[in-house]
Amino acid sequence: NDTAVDGFTNGGPHPIDPSFTVDDTGNMWLTLGSWSEYGDGAHEGARGGGVWMVQLDAQTGLLGADALAKCGDAFPFCWSLDNEAFINIANRRGYDSPTEGYVDGNAIEASYLYNNVGRTGFYYLFVNWYWCCRGANSTYQVMVGRSTSPTGPFLDKDGVDMTDNGGSVFIANKPGAENGHAFTGPGHAGILYDTESSKYVYTSHFEDVDGTDRMLVAVELTFDGDAWPA
Repeated sequence: NDTAVDGFTNGGPHPIDPSFTVDDTGNMWLTLGSWSEYGDGAHEGARGGGVWMVQLDAQTGLLGADALAKCGDAFPFCWSLDNEAFINIANRRGYDSPTEGYVDGNAIEASYLYNNVGRTGFYYLFVNWYWCCRGANSTYQVMVGRSTSPTGPFLDKDGVDMTDNGGSVFIANKPGAENGHAFTGPGHAGILYDTESSKYVYTSHFEDVDGTDRMLVAVELTFDGDAWPA
């Protein structure tokens, strides 16, 4: 029930775009969240929204004991700034888009937390900045940071925490023509590691390909010498 983490009405994240991860000790984590309320400056809107995570019960897959204990009579509306079981791990604050009604918004969503500790030593947090769902006018781009801990802090290539607007561009809004095709607005990362071939498969969709709305793509993913996805 998505209302179990609904905090949007009091400055929290939208309860959408879930990502499920198991860490190296067997703990289960949910990441979620997108955007913020409409703001009108001075980070009024940016106080809300963002990407958050919370531990799940390993037996049931539901909210973990810490989140429930601090929820109390508020259940099922368990998210709050006072519930420390919910951890803010990424933001894109200060985004202005007056034509869309946003001023000083928190323009982030579509988190994907990938456990690659066994092969590169890191957990990777992929997120999307800016606007989806506008075809060739979409401004979506995929950003990434990493951490040695499943709960962060997740830092970009410059060492900036993703909670402080950090994030390195993984796939740009318009990554350029390939084989004669024009791509716009990559979003919603996914990674599969094929144990038989020892290769990574990266999946994503594009909001527009040659004027056609939304297309799913799958490509081989590699990691560079500094253990960043490439």
